[in-house]
Amino acid sequence: MAGCSPEPGPFAHKPGTKSTLLDPVSDSGGIVVASVEGATEQVAQRLREALIDALALHDIPAATDGANRHTRFLKGHAALSPRPGGLARIDIAWELTDAIGRPVGSQPVGREVTRAAWEAGDPALIKALARDSASAIATLIQEPAPTDVVRARKVMLHVWPVAGVQKTTGIALRRAMEEALRRRDYTVAAELGDRGLIIAGSVSRGPPGGGRQPVELVWAVLDGGGHELGRLAQKNILPASGLDSALGAAAPAIAEAAAGGMVKLLERLPPARLSAADAR
Repeated sequence: MAGCSPEPGPFAHKPGTKSTLLDPVSDSGGIVVASVEGATEQVAQRLREALIDALALHDIPAATDGANRHTRFLKGHAALSPRPGGLARIDIAWELTDAIGRPVGSQPVGREVTRAAWEAGDPALIKALARDSASAIATLIQEPAPTDVVRARKVMLHVWPVAGVQKTTGIALRRAMEEALRRRDYTVAAELGDRGLIIAGSVSRGPPGGGRQPVELVWAVLDGGGHELGRLAQKNILPASGLDSALGAAAPAIAEAAAGGMVKLLERLPPARLSAADAR
């Protein structure tokens, strides 16, 4: 649910207009792509090799072996879920650790596939998964300018329940986003006060067809006066039946995929906006 699709990503974030290729990256030790569990040896090896190439496009050196005290280690856990009509969904949870095994972060990536394409290690599918995975992994080690990080993290945030879905689903998405932001050292207030910025989510749905429906989840950052300062969007085409329940169940993964883009958006706000929010 929170992986990446051929569009900007099924609830993978759309981090503004700036290319991730321009973000400062901490890569002095590179990444060792250690393993991909849940895949055959052949598929795992193809995915590891393709991921190394995709990470290079983000200026992140990677290999399947070799390390120093600055190296990070990446492991993938793949799971295939059958879907009707010969389709399936492949979800890969990537876990990044430092040289002594301490967690750095994790990112989920997924796609709608055919079982045959996954089991055969179809080159086009492997390349797409590697591209999506590299973009997600890059968000774990990007290091914005320290002054921007400090300024942005001083601002208090308040997340509204997500609109456009059932109440329980909206609250689940809100809580998941709150937790994802707290894990990134942001202060999140349970109640709306006189200070800080508001994060408002809204789900819109396209016309259904063939039992499936386009879905877009937009997260907007607002100041205390309700003026929009920025937004990011997540898109996917999902089964139309039980859509609200599926969104609620996947809320943690959806929020985790969006939080990286939200952090970038907050850190790119003009200093005057951040200072005003913190002072209100």
